[in-house]
Amino acid sequence: MSQISVKTLRYYDDEGILKAAFVDEVSRYRYYAPAQVEQARLLQNLRFAQVPLEDLREFMREPTREHQAQLFNRHIERLRAQVHELNSGIRSLTRRRDYPWHPQVYAVKGRVRPSVPLVFVHDRVGLGDLEDAREAARAELSEYLGQQGIEPTSPLMSYSLPDSARRGRPPDPRSLLDVYMGFELEAPLAGATRIQAGWTPGGLWYGTQHVGLYEYLGHTKAAVFQQAREDRVLVGDDPSAVLQHDFIHVEVFCVGPWECTDLSRLVTEVRWLLRLDTAGSFGAAFPNP
Repeated sequence: MSQISVKTLRYYDDEGILKAAFVDEVSRYRYYAPAQVEQARLLQNLRFAQVPLEDLREFMREPTREHQAQLFNRHIERLRAQVHELNSGIRSLTRRRDYPWHPQVYAVKGRVRPSVPLVFVHDRVGLGDLEDAREAARAELSEYLGQQGIEPTSPLMSYSLPDSARRGRPPDPRSLLDVYMGFELEAPLAGATRIQAGWTPGGLWYGTQHVGLYEYLGHTKAAVFQQAREDRVLVGDDPSAVLQHDFIHVEVFCVGPWECTDLSRLVTEVRWLLRLDTAGSFGAAFPNP
């Protein structure tokens, strides 16, 4: 039928995508209605484009050229997302090649920090888009503060939600992360449109300073949580009992790529809020255990 092989027609039949109108009980030969010929042509066009099986099933619920075009558009967006993810991975690997990891001695400090005024934007982004999101937030907030004639009292900061569901899981570039990026201020300020104003979470923060690529920030975690255990801020012999995803986390971009083109000289302070005193404006969004 319509130059489609018997093997393919059997596959469509077995998968419940294109069922024959009639099957001879003796010869098991499949017969198709005239309208199914055009449907099969459209179906084959989708299959040759490597459209997923579930989309083929969906197409047969409404086998029209208009629906075919919709599924092509969906697949195009899917492929664009894959290309974007691959490009992000290439960029990260290239930087790791050009800026190899060199062990650092992390000086970990604990400090009680009160809630202070904060102006920020909230975004949901994948790991591969974090840096672009930071740069966009920095530019947007800097322009807004400049219009108000206000100087921030901190470098750009990026807060992350505690997420115990991520325990023990490797980073997934496809998962979306909630990030709150902003600047601390001397006094409260009203927000505008996407820009929000509020207060930082306050309490006992443990952190350290990292020099170099963002890709290597993960090396700070062991040092910070080990020091917290030695200080009896965290208790328990099992290191997996408490992980960084259980706490509010903030990265402070003391020297960012917008200030320094040599990525080996980037300076990032990494902190975890190990004792929550005041939730600030994030409230229930940041439930410390």
